[in-house]
Amino acid sequence: MVKQQFLERSLLEARANAAKITESRLKAEVLVVIASASNSKADFEAANEVIGSMPTGEFRSQAFAAVIKRLAQNRRFKLAREMVHSIRAVDAFWKAEAIAAIALYSRQPHDFGEAKKYASRINSPGLMRDVLEDIERFKTDPDSCLNHIGDEHIEEMIKELVAILKVINEDNLKRAHALASRKSGGYLRAHAFAIMASIVAAEIG
Repeated sequence: MVKQQFLERSLLEARANAAKITESRLKAEVLVVIASASNSKADFEAANEVIGSMPTGEFRSQAFAAVIKRLAQNRRFKLAREMVHSIRAVDAFWKAEAIAAIALYSRQPHDFGEAKKYASRINSPGLMRDVLEDIERFKTDPDSCLNHIGDEHIEEMIKELVAILKVINEDNLKRAHALASRKSGGYLRAHAFAIMASIVAAEIG
């Protein structure tokens, strides 16, 4: 009961702080982390609504790629693969980046193959080389890449929260909540509460 209450409380805090985020890409990314924890259609729709409100073009493709990476981290592979189709065909770089992130977590040969296919369509030789190197590293040395495809502040926060919540009991839940509450700004606070919710949701099953 305590875990369920904490999950619901964390989701409420995450949603409230996400509402304060003004940058569309960051807001959509956080909303997807929330939706992955809640498994709520309404939360996924909220993320889609934010992306849909963005101007069409590369910026929207970049936003989709960021969201897909978070879905992959949360092992929502089916939804992540479906969302890849929302990235414009001309934005091969973002398409390759997104599929590479899926491959990193899924470990599926098909995903690695798809990532390489789109990387080969990138017009800039330098960018193409960088993405192909990323794909190869994701394939051969995944341990050095897992949980390190986002903002360094987020990754450090994830480490702190995971360390606290390795044992989920009432005392640790309180400590994790206190840590999240200390984060400044809607983006970091929303992300912290969403990550906690994801950890507890996985524990509850």
